[in-house]
Amino acid sequence: YAYWPHYDVISHRHGAESREAAEQFEKFDRAFGSLISRLSGTQSRIVATADHGFIDVAPEESLELPAELAAMLRFPLCGERRVAYCYVHSPAQFTDRARQWLGDRADVLPSRELLREGWFGPGTPHPRIDERVGDVALVMRGRYTVKDWTPGEPRHLHIGNHGGTSEDEMMIPLIVETT
Repeated sequence: YAYWPHYDVISHRHGAESREAAEQFEKFDRAFGSLISRLSGTQSRIVATADHGFIDVAPEESLELPAELAAMLRFPLCGERRVAYCYVHSPAQFTDRARQWLGDRADVLPSRELLREGWFGPGTPHPRIDERVGDVALVMRGRYTVKDWTPGEPRHLHIGNHGGTSEDEMMIPLIVETT
């Protein structure tokens, strides 16, 4: 098992389509090629994949949760900026106001609906999964993100984002090499 964290960090900071991310990917590609060469003739199978894809988000697509909605939260937003889990005092009231604010920029769904529809994959879910996905989910559309800022938290926007339902975020590479 190996993890290459640099691409993730650089893609958040500079964007997945940036020159810096391309350079980092080239470094990984050279290192992976070198590993395959060193293992040549060992009859090994090397499998490489990613845990998620990325999209780049423009500053105007980065939404800040309005104070009115933030006041309805029991905890800060959880999950990702692309799919945020909301623990709220009044799910019906929050859902109504969030839908008014977000319009067509997001789907505002009861978290139980995501569980019922199998959004978290096949198999038997963890018995406490419902505790981890809040009451309401903000599933951002297009390239939008949503963030609430807690007191004292440094304000920085990620250019590269993940965790949403776009093809670029969900489709990941799978490389299988046999030496």
